[in-house]
Amino acid sequence: MTVASSPARALQKTQGWVSYRHEGLSAWYLNGPLGLEQGSELDDADGDGRGEVVRLVDAEGRVALTYADLFVK
Repeated sequence: MTVASSPARALQKTQGWVSYRHEGLSAWYLNGPLGLEQGSELDDADGDGRGEVVRLVDAEGRVALTYADLFVK
């Protein structure tokens, strides 16, 4: 799966938690007792959820970040 760079479209926030909506995914940040936590949720996932690779690309289509060997619960 490849997710292209896009400007954040929507910002949601509550006490200690912020979420940014991008095309294809949401990124969230939580300031809690364990420190700053970061996560993301993909809108659509291909495959069976095991050993998948996700590539985040910039506006020119160059790979900016790769997550490999992912496991989805």
